[in-house]
Amino acid sequence: MNACEELKNFVAEKEADSGSCSSDDVLREVRQLQFQLNVTREYKMYIALCGIFGPHRNIAKHWDAFEAVFTSLIAQEDENGNKHLFQSICQFFGNLHPDMQKFAAVLCKKLYDNSVLEDSFFTSWHAKQMKMDRDCILFDRKAETTMRKLLAEFIGWLTSAEYDDEEAYGEEEETKDSGAVA
Repeated sequence: MNACEELKNFVAEKEADSGSCSSDDVLREVRQLQFQLNVTREYKMYIALCGIFGPHRNIAKHWDAFEAVFTSLIAQEDENGNKHLFQSICQFFGNLHPDMQKFAAVLCKKLYDNSVLEDSFFTSWHAKQMKMDRDCILFDRKAETTMRKLLAEFIGWLTSAEYDDEEAYGEEEETKDSGAVA
């Protein structure tokens, strides 16, 4: 069993036993998996993302419940924490769950709305002015290219003067996709 599957099972067991799984529970388990498998700090971000979310738990619908896990992991890293989160997201949508790509822009809107990632992060990355961490095991140019295409409309919204209406972007996608697997 891989680390993502182990975390997925851990979260499911916690939810079955007590009705929920706290961010602290997830962080402890991810740290334990990191030491067991001797993986890098940034890989913890990927384990957490892929262990918590997938077809069994929609990333766009359930992000808020687990956001504290990722903000904590970002805080534990150096200045590349945001990049490593985004590289994990690129891997998630580009390679692991391409069937869930329709949720990529909605997730990024949540990251922006919740001040996890700033608009300048998205726009400078999309314009190729900011590079991802090439030394990171999660670096994948092909996944980034896929993500740029998926986020084109979102980036257009961010860079337009119209985004004074914070609610305008993303609501129609969430409504349209509300019949997806939760």
